Amino acid sequence: MNVIPIDQEKSEYIGRTDVPEKFVLEGKPSYETWLTRELPAEGKLRTGLWTGEPGTLTMRKYPTDEVCTVIYGKIEITNEDDSVLVLNPGDSVLVPKGWSGTWRNVEKSCKCFVSVGN
Repeated sequence: MNVIPIDQEKSEYIGRTDVPEKFVLEGKPSYETWLTRELPAEGKLRTGLWTGEPGTLTMRKYPTDEVCTVIYGKIEITNEDDSVLVLNPGDSVLVPKGWSGTWRNVEKSCKCFVSVGN
């Protein structure tokens, strides 16, 4: 099980939707959706900011499903299959519950996260 980059090109395009007129104050707003992955919603929903100093952590059986976006810093994530994701400001990933690998803060880093789990 790998950490999954949240990337439009690798996500399923769901389509374009026009906002119902009763909600529109001006213009013709619409939205498009790309689905990276659906997750079962069990447990508590948490959101917040996390900061970490430089260093490497070994992670075993990550306790929650988490989506995070790097605010500042640089992070390298190594999955159990030795694939490596390098995250810079603005990059987002999905860390699935049960994930194992290493998390390296190359420099002081901050992420905004949303997690679901116990």
